[in-house]
Amino acid sequence: MITEGLRARDSISGETEACDINVDANGNLQEPESSDDAGKPPSPTLNAKLHENTLTFEIKEEDDVLKFAMKLVGEWQAELTILDAPVVIKPIRLLRK
Repeated sequence: MITEGLRARDSISGETEACDINVDANGNLQEPESSDDAGKPPSPTLNAKLHENTLTFEIKEEDDVLKFAMKLVGEWQAELTILDAPVVIKPIRLLRK
């Protein structure tokens, strides 16, 4: 599960709950293994920018900065792409519940 909380005022800000993304050799999303991230504080969302139907943003985790693009693809639906990932990761379909 991915939780991205955003607030729009003069600028877009927010935070991301701890999330592990696991993929197979073809870049398909896999069921996560157990994680030690429970209880870890949320990571702040950085450099969030909205352009048409795509939100780009960054998340800093320890010494790494991860870059993302979230594109609206339907009502209550989006695709999350991890930009410049060290391995192939296909876009992740997100549904709002």
